[in-house]
Amino acid sequence: IPMVDPDSLEPRFGNLHIARTIAQNPELLAAWGGFATYILGPQLSIPPNPGVRARTIHIDDDFIVVCKPAGLVTQPGHGHEHDALLNGLFATHGKQLQNLGKARDFGLLHRLDRPTSGLVLVGLTARGYDGLRAQLRRNAERFRAGMTAAGFTLAGAGHPIIPVMLGDAKVAGDMAQRLLARGLYVIAFSYPVVPQGAARIRTQMSAAHTDEDIDAAVAAFTAVGREMGVV
Repeated sequence: IPMVDPDSLEPRFGNLHIARTIAQNPELLAAWGGFATYILGPQLSIPPNPGVRARTIHIDDDFIVVCKPAGLVTQPGHGHEHDALLNGLFATHGKQLQNLGKARDFGLLHRLDRPTSGLVLVGLTARGYDGLRAQLRRNAERFRAGMTAAGFTLAGAGHPIIPVMLGDAKVAGDMAQRLLARGLYVIAFSYPVVPQGAARIRTQMSAAHTDEDIDAAVAAFTAVGREMGVV
C-alpha cells in the first residue's frame, strides 16, 4: 500500500486534496480507516443517485412525503440497483436514512408497485418511523378485538390487512355493498382471487385512523352482519 504523509499535502488544498488523493488511490481507504470516513463521509448502504427525482409534497423533522411517478421502482432490487426512488432519496437525505438502517427499511413506511403513481411516506427519524408503526399496530389490534367480540371470523393475525372471512361469495359482495352505503369502503374478494369457499371482505388499517374511526367501522360491520344473519 503506498504511504502518503498527510503533512506533506499542500495546506491550501486541505481536506479536498486529501479526499482527491484517497479517491485516486482506493486502497488507502482501508489503510486510513476512520480518517478516510471522516473526510469522505460514512459509507451508505443504498447508492445515492441525484438523477432520480420525485416531487416533495411535505417535509418536516420526522417525515418526508414524495410523489412517486409511474414507472419508478420504490426500492432498489435486481435490475434497479441504482435507479429506484430510494436511491434518489439517499442523494438528499442519505445520512438520516442510513441512520434508520435496514431494520427500519431505510425509512420506507410503505411501497407502491412500479406502474403505480402516488404518495410515498418516508420516515426521517426513528421517533417518526417507530411512532407510526406503533400506531398502526394499535389500530389493527383494536379493530381485531372489536370484530372478534362481535362474532366475526378474521384471518391475517398480526397484520394490518385484516380479512373478514365469510365463505360465500354472494354474502361477501352483498355485505360490501351495504357497508359502502353506510360510508365504509371495503372490498369483497371471492374465487378465483381467493380459494373456492373462502370469500372475504378485505379491510386494511392505517396509522391515520382514530379510535373513533375504528369503533365506527366495527359498529357498521356489526349492524350489517346482524341484518344479514352473519353474526
